[in-house]
Amino acid sequence: MREYTIKIKISSDLIEDIISSAFGSAGITYWCDEVDGIQVKRNDRTYYRIHDAEAERWVNLTEDKIVKGLELCYDKVDLTNLDGPQCDMIVQYALFGEQLYA
Repeated sequence: MREYTIKIKISSDLIEDIISSAFGSAGITYWCDEVDGIQVKRNDRTYYRIHDAEAERWVNLTEDKIVKGLELCYDKVDLTNLDGPQCDMIVQYALFGEQLYA
């Protein structure tokens, strides 16, 4: 079987939609008990501090990590119709390199 590599463009609007949907009630709220309400800006980049209640640790989410998460789980999501659970998966891949919580 042949494998092909494709490149897609990811807009900052899509990244913002993923983050917004992930932070909603159908997203990361079952394993995340707190999102730092203030976005921390460093070097013109936005960081979101997220508390992983399952592992009792704080993790930082960035746009670059969202892109990496999309690369890792691209074949598992429908970018034309993203919902909370799919955005949760993207965030988990972005933060942990895999889906830890389902």
